[in-house]
Amino acid sequence: MKILSPAKINLGLKVLQKREDGYHEISSIFLHLQWGDILTFQTLSKEEFHLSSQIELEGPSKEDYLKVSEKGDITKNILYKAWKKAKELGAQGGIKIHIIKRIPTGAGLGGGSSNAASLFKFLFPNQTNSNIFSVLSSIGADVPFFWKGSHQIVRGIGEILEDIQLPKGYGVLALPELVISTKQAFLSLKRDLQKTRDEKTWIREDFPKSFASWKEFIHFSKNLSNDFEPYAYSCYPELQKLKDGLQALGFDYVSMTGTGSSFYGIVEDFSFVQEIYPKLLEKFPNYRFVQFEF
Repeated sequence: MKILSPAKINLGLKVLQKREDGYHEISSIFLHLQWGDILTFQTLSKEEFHLSSQIELEGPSKEDYLKVSEKGDITKNILYKAWKKAKELGAQGGIKIHIIKRIPTGAGLGGGSSNAASLFKFLFPNQTNSNIFSVLSSIGADVPFFWKGSHQIVRGIGEILEDIQLPKGYGVLALPELVISTKQAFLSLKRDLQKTRDEKTWIREDFPKSFASWKEFIHFSKNLSNDFEPYAYSCYPELQKLKDGLQALGFDYVSMTGTGSSFYGIVEDFSFVQEIYPKLLEKFPNYRFVQFEF
């Protein structure tokens, strides 16, 4: 069985506080992209885990992935960890996985979490067991979002999800060959420690759960920003030039996604993306660009 394991982008990302257990409470909107890794699954009769990879990455991101691929310590791969969790829930036999790895590591696109959710969808089709949802959260904060498979308002540590209907849009991902540590990015924020959950959210109460037009969507979106951009700029000043360049080219909304290092620009008209793509390659020859829709 072959499936798309999609990337995500954050429409705004606010870190509200740090909890006693070390996790951070966030407020964001996660967009589910029609682009990502390609996974092929095959069940095995023996209790074995096999992974093979076709890696379409370069630089530090490729080096990071190789460390946890079949050429490195596979027990540290999130697919292996997810398979072990699935066994605890009753998954039978073994698994053989082939991955076409397109989503960079350390890029804020949720590649590992998406892979884990895709494996669970294969092993537990049409499953609504609440136990699965709690297990997904234990694998990674973004895994429940990918399990849902649609755009979501995200709160808590990523486990509080609310459907949001967005107009169809198109965009371009800028993929620098730079890896930003998620752990260090969160440490840089130095949020206050809270003993109990505070149900506050950064997404305003009047933020629509669906939109009548693209213009309305962009109007509300421009109030949202990413808390991690200043840290990314301090690590790699060239990322500020990347964002400024994307804005100057005329995208309706431009932002970094997650803790970085990827940026994106979105528009309503696909023809704009097609027209602007050659200009991006010319203006930023050191970056890789990917077109997407959502």
